[in-house]
Amino acid sequence: MSTTYDYGFTLVNGVRIVHGTSSSGKDAFPPEVNIPGRLYEFNPGHTLSPDTTLSFCGPQGAYKFDVDTRMPRQVHLSRPEHGTQRFVTEKIFVPYGIGLVELAWGVRV
Repeated sequence: MSTTYDYGFTLVNGVRIVHGTSSSGKDAFPPEVNIPGRLYEFNPGHTLSPDTTLSFCGPQGAYKFDVDTRMPRQVHLSRPEHGTQRFVTEKIFVPYGIGLVELAWGVRV
C-alpha cells in the first residue's frame, strides 16, 4: 500500500507552494559534527496526479554556511542495481552567500 503525501497547498493555476513549516524536515548532520543545516522534503517523489512530471523530488538541503563553516567532502551514490552504482544529483540551497563546489579537480562558483 502506498502513502499519499500532500505537502503545502496548490494554487488555482496548479502551482504547488511548499515551505519549511509545511514540509517534512530533519537535521542534516548529527549535533556532534557541528555543521548547521536541515534537510527538507518538499516532494517525496510521489505525484498527486498521473499527469504531473517531477523535475526534483526527495530531500533538499538548506544550509547557512559562512567563513567558519564548510561542508565535508562527500559524494552521493545510487543504490546498487545489478552490481553497479552511479553518482546521483544533490540539491543544496545556500542562502546569503555563494556556493563553491570542487568538481573534477576544479572549483566552481
